[in-house]
Amino acid sequence: MKKITVAWLVLAVMISFVACKGPQGEVGPQGAAGQTGTPGAPGAPGAPGAAGAQGPPGAANLIVSSWTAIKATDWKSDNDPLYFYRSIEDVNITQAIIDKGLVMAYYRNSAQKSVVLSLPSVTDKLSIGYFFQLNQGKGLMNFDLSYFMPRRIPIDFDIEVRWIIVPPNPGGRLGVINWTDYDEVKRRVNLPD
Repeated sequence: MKKITVAWLVLAVMISFVACKGPQGEVGPQGAAGQTGTPGAPGAPGAPGAAGAQGPPGAANLIVSSWTAIKATDWKSDNDPLYFYRSIEDVNITQAIIDKGLVMAYYRNSAQKSVVLSLPSVTDKLSIGYFFQLNQGKGLMNFDLSYFMPRRIPIDFDIEVRWIIVPPNPGGRLGVINWTDYDEVKRRVNLPD
């Protein structure tokens, strides 16, 4: 019986040595790279392409005038003490603009350029407005100044005016813009001052 017990004891010791786990060994060297795989089947999506270049601002083809000064001495009166006007030629005003386009005008005081108002504008002393026309084939922006009390000249009424022409464009989209809010117009159409 001693032989069987010793045999079992030797077997148990051998199993315990085999079953014991030693410490983790070091990571072996990197193996060789595998071959490149074959491309996917036709119609499989490819890698994304590079980003395209930024498009030009003003995709609606707006025509924007520069700020144009109208000094107090520039206003014409035709001997009317209440009504003064100033016409400025603009070749961009065409029959198509008159028929189907949009023209918006704005003004600012030459001394306080950060405040821009849309036209027409009315105060307790005067009103200032605009209209555009073709006169003998010339496109004109016309600004008019009406006082509520007679005066000989529009004293101290130096302003700067600017207008935006939106040509008819059936394929263009501007979205909804409040054209009377100059700050919104500047932001929405990337308009530099």
